[in-house]
Amino acid sequence: MSDFLAKTGEADLEDLELFDKYYFKDIDNFIAAMQDLDRDNKSFFISMGLDGIASKIGSYSFFLQNSESFRDVLNKSSQFSHIITNIISSIEVKEVDDMIKVSYNFSRETLTLKDFSKAVIIEMCYSTLATLFNEMSFTKKYKLSFHSSCTHQLTDEEVSQMLGHAFNSKSDGNYVLVPLAAAEERNQLFEANLPSAVSHGLSKHLEARNTGSLVAIISNLLEIEPASSLEDISKQLLISKRTLQRRLKEQDVNFSVLKQTIANQRSLELLETKEQSVEEIAKLIGYSSTATFVHAFTKWHGVSPSAYQKKS
Repeated sequence: MSDFLAKTGEADLEDLELFDKYYFKDIDNFIAAMQDLDRDNKSFFISMGLDGIASKIGSYSFFLQNSESFRDVLNKSSQFSHIITNIISSIEVKEVDDMIKVSYNFSRETLTLKDFSKAVIIEMCYSTLATLFNEMSFTKKYKLSFHSSCTHQLTDEEVSQMLGHAFNSKSDGNYVLVPLAAAEERNQLFEANLPSAVSHGLSKHLEARNTGSLVAIISNLLEIEPASSLEDISKQLLISKRTLQRRLKEQDVNFSVLKQTIANQRSLELLETKEQSVEEIAKLIGYSSTATFVHAFTKWHGVSPSAYQKKS
């Protein structure tokens, strides 16, 4: 894998230390090169995920091997997903009735990729998660339900058969439903759970090792939850608000200005699509009122949002 990454123009894994974030330079190109390895095999990428390819990149497997239960795996995935690669900006985990809903949120870069590339990413994420669940589950009586908004080469039935779990590509998002009872099953491969103090320290270490990516990480989180405060972001990164403020100050970054910049960029993108009204866009980018958004936008660009939308 290290040699293949280097041949496609990506960073060599040997140049990275254990906890370094892996940045893909050209994801479309990398996926196309992988497809060329076995172009006629439509199940190629799912098979790679089932074979554990994701564990060979970054520090992801380190946390998973120290998880007492599948819920623990999901929680650690949620906490550390944004500091593994630049493909997934976050993994959200929340309880819905008798299920745990695990939502995969693409990074801003990934959203601009070809549809095929996005489908491949989902296939590899899902097949990796299915493999982890199958290896950890002792009773084998529980089934996951995988949902994708992407168009896949294989039929839903074919993907389901490969994963060993239900798969539906006609969904309104990319998420996995896990039965609560299954999430609480003890990991049969568990040896020693990663102490919370160590986990907290590792998070600090990871962020410290990747200071150049801190702004990008926060930007991704703000795109998902535009109304997030500095305290909200610090909780997601598992560091104190004061520490986050200090790290931003070291990079001459003001959180409020960064938040406004993200909102400004996103508002331009949404206005240019002409798919939402000004009122809807104001809510999407985190403004509590349309009037506040209109005032801010006019100050930034010298024209109102509606006038900009008509011109574009």
